[in-house]
Amino acid sequence: MTRDETISAIVRRAAERRPQMTPVRRIEHRYSNGKFYSPFGVPSGVTSTDETREYWALADKDGITYGVQHATEQAAQAHHDAYGAGQDAEFTLALRGMTDKRLAEQAAFWLPALATT
Repeated sequence: MTRDETISAIVRRAAERRPQMTPVRRIEHRYSNGKFYSPFGVPSGVTSTDETREYWALADKDGITYGVQHATEQAAQAHHDAYGAGQDAEFTLALRGMTDKRLAEQAAFWLPALATT
């Protein structure tokens, strides 16, 4: 395997291990103080109005949401994809800057099946 093929294989393996987030729809309600809250973040002393708003967030496999709110499902997915591409590019750059010995150590960690052949 060439150096570039090794780097590509390592980056693919790292991407496979990265937690996959899924866009999920969330709803917030406006309360009497004029602010929007999710059902679990309502302060005491305020009452709900009939107004709601929808947003999209990224959730892990357990349903825990992370990051910023997005206007659409597509925007949330695009944000996730761009983040992954940035991580891949940064890791690729770091791997390209490594010596052959250090790259071999990384290959042994990320691609253990290749290290035993």
